Amino acid sequence: MRSKAPALVLLVLAACHSSSDSDPVPEPTSLVVNLGLAAVSVSGTGALRLVAASEEGEGRDLDGDGDKTGVVLQILDLERGSQANTALAFPRRLPFDHDPPLRSGSNDSFAVFQVSEEETGRDLDEDGIPGEVTTWTFDRRTGALTNLSAVHGGLAFGDDLFAFFTRDEVGNEALNVFDGRDGSLTTLPIEPAVLLAPSNLLAAHGSTVAFTRDEAGVFDLNADGDASDFAVLHLYDADSGRVVNTSFAIWPGTLTIQDGFAGFGVSESQQGGLDLNGDGDADDVVFVAVEATNGLTRIPGFDAGFDGESFAAFFDPDSKGFLLTVPEKDLDRNGDGDTADLVALLYEPRSDRIFDTALAVPYSALVQAGAWIGVPVGEQEQGELDLDRDGRIESSVPHVFDTRTGRSVNLGFRGSWLAGLEQQLLGLRVVIDGDVLLESELFAWDPRARRVRRTGVDVLGVLGSSGDRALVHAAETTEDLNGDGDRLDFVLAVYEGSTGTVRSLRVATSSFGTSSFVDRLAPGGMAVVLVPEAAQGVDLNGDGDLLDQVLHQIFLDAPGG
Repeated sequence: MRSKAPALVLLVLAACHSSSDSDPVPEPTSLVVNLGLAAVSVSGTGALRLVAASEEGEGRDLDGDGDKTGVVLQILDLERGSQANTALAFPRRLPFDHDPPLRSGSNDSFAVFQVSEEETGRDLDEDGIPGEVTTWTFDRRTGALTNLSAVHGGLAFGDDLFAFFTRDEVGNEALNVFDGRDGSLTTLPIEPAVLLAPSNLLAAHGSTVAFTRDEAGVFDLNADGDASDFAVLHLYDADSGRVVNTSFAIWPGTLTIQDGFAGFGVSESQQGGLDLNGDGDADDVVFVAVEATNGLTRIPGFDAGFDGESFAAFFDPDSKGFLLTVPEKDLDRNGDGDTADLVALLYEPRSDRIFDTALAVPYSALVQAGAWIGVPVGEQEQGELDLDRDGRIESSVPHVFDTRTGRSVNLGFRGSWLAGLEQQLLGLRVVIDGDVLLESELFAWDPRARRVRRTGVDVLGVLGSSGDRALVHAAETTEDLNGDGDRLDFVLAVYEGSTGTVRSLRVATSSFGTSSFVDRLAPGGMAVVLVPEAAQGVDLNGDGDLLDQVLHQIFLDAPGG
């Protein structure tokens, strides 16, 4: 069932822009490999990718049901270079649905997905009931495909585990955690009262699974005097098998897990009117962090915002803390004479330390690289200062805050932050005249050299990174980057941190939709993307048309290069 991926045949490393470094280093080699498979989407993170292959685009029957109309799962192992056709078809998708197939995902160890017996064309579990939709799993270590004989809803991956909801024949829901280290399947919650089913699966990270339970008029799980809260946070630690009731009714959209702590917003009014941050009222949404292994609770004392959504848009997975934007309320944190701003800070719950940047932001897009935090500072919010010296007070100006010294650097131009690499920060520098965008350019801040590297390349975003190299989505603003004779495409390119240059990989991708985007690169800087034939101007799978999206593999660091 498994076949080796095509040989590495296409070497692509064409310069978009060259830096002016006086001592250039040897340019590393990157590879793009056309895997020749027409597909509608790619999903997953880690070493495994789930590819929804199109029988229509391929012109062949991939699941053996006698037709060529299905969308059939291929499992791609980026590290091992293997591609497996499972011959299992996804449930039929809705028209214009560009998202990955329903509730599918993967990481370094597992893949989880839904399979339709009707689309696959056979009774897969041989129970005499054809046409069922069930959840299947793939275990990378054993190569086993397993039918769970249930339909999952909600899905979250930790390091060696994944969690999912199931519903039985009478509609009862349960939260399950599969631990790949011992092959165990645990149904949660264990205690107390199985009557209180989990109401939401929020996240998994490491060995921690975060979920909520609905009091449902039965038990007061957060000790606020009622039994009407829908989302009381519980944490399951797979190492110990313990479930910790944090005793907090939370805002589910605010939770994230960093360094073993779950961080989230709690409404004081829904917590029995408790003054959690000690400001004399019970009107706030307060930030709280709880350690999953032992229930250690940190309440550093700041408001998490009106709706609790104070987290940064990006998180460094290796960070020991939470990037937050905090309303000043009664404390002028940035020294501009008012208390009306959102100020950026980093909170590390294990040491209970707050790194206050004293920088006001118009939105929450903070990024982090090691000890440095990229903060977009609003000129109006920062005391109506002309931070980019353009004679106007309307810009967002990138700043860099050093957590070791407490000092910040104003980069002096209008722009925003995009991503944090291992030792560099990437952002977008823009020039705007009124409502007209005149110029847009990817830049990097190298904290060690304390300098801005300008690339001269317009980008839509950063798709993933490996060390100080990044896969970016470049616009053909000034040149034809994929060699198809036009300047209408968005093209994959590599930012090389050692030289500050961007190099085109000469393959176009869609400007929108998850089917062409990469959430996270696999170890070794590997990724897969879909290349639209129409944008590339080439029949990439040899079927005589330009109607398909064709699977390509990206190697930021070519094997043996």
